Amino acid sequence: MGMNIKSEETHRRAKELARMAGESIAEAVDRAVTERLERLRRRRNRKGLAERLLKIGEQCSRLPVLDRRAPDEMLYDDRGLPR
Repeated sequence: MGMNIKSEETHRRAKELARMAGESIAEAVDRAVTERLERLRRRRNRKGLAERLLKIGEQCSRLPVLDRRAPDEMLYDDRGLPR
């Protein structure tokens, strides 16, 4: 299926990109679109990961405290060595 670029500036940029990359205009446009899609998908996935981690943190904060000792008291003995 063909593509018709009506913007002169976009067409000029596509030609320049193709020339610099040593590719056809179709290859250059395909690669540019593919790379941008990958960047946007990664950005969306990072946002989704941050939201999932925040949700896990909220769930953990609602758990009961089973040991009131400070973390260093749980990890180290009275001489500072790991338990």
